[in-house]
Amino acid sequence: MPSAAALKWGALAIFIFQNAGVVLLMKLSRNVPGTPYSTRVAVLVQEGVKLLLSMGLYMHETGGPLEAIRAIRADLRENAMEWVQLGIPAVLYTVQNNCLFIGLSHLDAAVAHVTYQTKILFTALFSIALLGKQLGLSQWAGLSSLVLGVISVQGILSKLLEKYAAEPARG
Repeated sequence: MPSAAALKWGALAIFIFQNAGVVLLMKLSRNVPGTPYSTRVAVLVQEGVKLLLSMGLYMHETGGPLEAIRAIRADLRENAMEWVQLGIPAVLYTVQNNCLFIGLSHLDAAVAHVTYQTKILFTALFSIALLGKQLGLSQWAGLSSLVLGVISVQGILSKLLEKYAAEPARG
């Protein structure tokens, strides 16, 4: 049996591969010659596949389809507000996926992928502003490197450096 550290590193490798691969595959699929597919249908199918897989796993966990339906109905009755609270981020996530498809249709894959990662920055900033969360030094360093990466990929850093180099020295 693999150690906990090996499982963590394996999961990290899978997430890195998945995270990079999904953007590249989405970009490649948008550049195929011929009539482009509907991004809305692609996102709908993607979410449908996740729903079917989740339901299959839940039915396995609860002991069958009837038990799963009973458990979901009971949970809907008892925790209706929680379902609404979970539904709002789910809808926003679907909108985000549609926006990602549209962005990848108009941007280079590297620019789109790095810019897409600014969601981490905004999540951190909102968790500080809205939830009062405190970040450690390594977290701030990570966010800073993310911002520098986005600035570099967007070409903003090179433009600033060119502008600074072109200005006459003041003295």
